[in-house]
Amino acid sequence: MRHRKRLAGEEGFEPSLADPESAVLPLDDSPAQEDYSYSYSRCQSERRRRTLKIVEKSEIRFGIMWQDGIMLQMGGGSMLDEICPVQFVEGVNECAEATDDYINTMEYSGVAIEYTPTLSYSLKRVDIFLTHQQPSNENKYKVALCTDYGNKPSDIVLSKGEWAWRDVLGDWQRVELEPVVVTCNKKYWLTIDLDKGNIGLPIAQGEEAKEVSLRFRGEYKWVIHGKFKKDKVMLRFYGRILPIVG
Repeated sequence: MRHRKRLAGEEGFEPSLADPESAVLPLDDSPAQEDYSYSYSRCQSERRRRTLKIVEKSEIRFGIMWQDGIMLQMGGGSMLDEICPVQFVEGVNECAEATDDYINTMEYSGVAIEYTPTLSYSLKRVDIFLTHQQPSNENKYKVALCTDYGNKPSDIVLSKGEWAWRDVLGDWQRVELEPVVVTCNKKYWLTIDLDKGNIGLPIAQGEEAKEVSLRFRGEYKWVIHGKFKKDKVMLRFYGRILPIVG
């Protein structure tokens, strides 16, 4: 059996001593400059492209578009205005003509109008056609969107808004609401707090005019008025139609 001798490797060369000045940091030299010449237009186009990709994978919760738990915004305002602006979505008797008859709310502290959307979207604004309005205690009328409970408005408020009293006759009254997603074929109630004020809801005319349920608030609870259990009020709804990613 042959044995091979294990020998140490050849001795290497020691590095030569460095020059004293070359071994220190160049503190007297300026730092290296990176090239940041990135055009503004190119930056904007890429940002826009990334934004569109994010929207495809985003979801809508509580009327706001989110991505991984973060509300999507761009610049100083919401990016939703650029991608999908607020627009007219649907109405109730919005094209009908109003008759001389109207629903007088003088006896009640509030009125509720049934609303069942025909599609899911983010509700942002509502127009209510009024024959007249008389000032309330604070010269303001408060509006809320509530869920349904036993064919009456529940105590759960999904969105709210208000409008200031103005002396007009026979006109649309616009109310800005907090954005909220409404679901197709689900019943909601649009409630108006009269606060000792008085408004007139005109009754639309025409064979195609649609009736919706109405509720009136007495001293403590919502009640059904025998004459105005259902009637043809006039409403317009505005919002954003956005894809909801599951």
